[in-house]
Amino acid sequence: MQSDRNAFRLKNILYGNYLSSDETDNSVPQYILKDIDTDDASQCFRLFKNSVGKTVLNSADKKAEYSLSFCSTDTEKSVLKVKNDDAEAISLLKDLNGLYKITVSSDEARLYLSTGADGSVFFSETCDTSSIWSVEYIIPETFSMAYFETRVKLYSVHKISLNIKPYVLTSFVTWTADDESILLVSNDGTLCALAGGETTVSASIGDLTVKCKVEVCTKDAYTWYSQTNINDSYWNGAALSGIKFKKRPFASESVRDWMNQGCAISSVAMVFHNMGATYTNGYDFRSGQSGDLPADPYTVALANVGFSGFSAPTGTYYADPVYTRWSTITKAFMLNGKSLTYTHKYSGNRNTIKNALLKNPEGIVVQMTKSDGDTHYIVITECINPEETKASKLRFIVYDPLSYDGSDGDGVPFEDSASYKLGYRYSDFTSFYFWDVE
Repeated sequence: MQSDRNAFRLKNILYGNYLSSDETDNSVPQYILKDIDTDDASQCFRLFKNSVGKTVLNSADKKAEYSLSFCSTDTEKSVLKVKNDDAEAISLLKDLNGLYKITVSSDEARLYLSTGADGSVFFSETCDTSSIWSVEYIIPETFSMAYFETRVKLYSVHKISLNIKPYVLTSFVTWTADDESILLVSNDGTLCALAGGETTVSASIGDLTVKCKVEVCTKDAYTWYSQTNINDSYWNGAALSGIKFKKRPFASESVRDWMNQGCAISSVAMVFHNMGATYTNGYDFRSGQSGDLPADPYTVALANVGFSGFSAPTGTYYADPVYTRWSTITKAFMLNGKSLTYTHKYSGNRNTIKNALLKNPEGIVVQMTKSDGDTHYIVITECINPEETKASKLRFIVYDPLSYDGSDGDGVPFEDSASYKLGYRYSDFTSFYFWDVE
């Protein structure tokens, strides 16, 4: 047998069915034979040593507390579940054909796990053709992360979600961080940010490994730098190339890619990501995660059009994601179980921004409108010279969705941003959006 890090199914050779844990009667949980179901966790097992040193057969879920054992009576030797430390030691005896006998030793004799034509499972003192099993190791069909880069705040706790199928293999994943002085990662993918810097988090199962570069930021605000350069943006926009809104691609190299016009959605996603707000009713096929989805342009777009999300990287939403429904998005996201509220100021000057940042360091979404009606949205996160008394001389750090490589959009002075290069000025600031916890 391979190590206890491997999940497997047990197929009875005589009847062709699979050993399964039967939970229909919770008072006396038993084992039965059933047809294969790749989504059925009750058919997935592992061997491991319990606290008293016995090798027992348990569910592939490492949190499972019950192992396979037997109860001997005068008429039968029933198979049942008992607490791990009370289970009998299991042996898997391999023959020359690569098949197995599953055995325990009672006071009377060695007992063999056997089956009946009715699907019943029992221990027998006699070994016959119904006592022969094959071991089928479970290989991941899907193993990926929603992000290949992410940023987290110093001293914060986050969780990296994996898309792994069958899901039962989740408990077999090994998590590591290259530099544990920067970041600690638990055995379920939970991150604890200890110091500023960058490191790589790896998730491995068998010979498969996926990685995510994590930057621990010492500032209150951080974000991706472009909604257009989807192939390089760390939120994995490239995986969304098959998704469409009103038959327009979400993310592609085409000029008809709606993300080229998605600056408002992307800006909201930046602020929500900085806050740690999550979409409570969504589904993200990139990670296989349901609910509490981290904010990025895709999940905010889902909330904007009122959809939970497709289960595959293709599909069409018959709704317009570009027209931003501020109230709808705000209601769809929560922070630590609390609702959000937003404030929309229709006018103001640079002092308005500076004062708002004192309470909202995660960022303020600013709408800019040129005299010709051209509109664009950016996120402002920091005042460069807060001691300045003249509002007209205040300067700010911005995150600009127009940026392709970050040089003119990833935490740069507004005067160095992609928007400024396109002719937007402070005089074009027309309204401001910022969020609070209700």
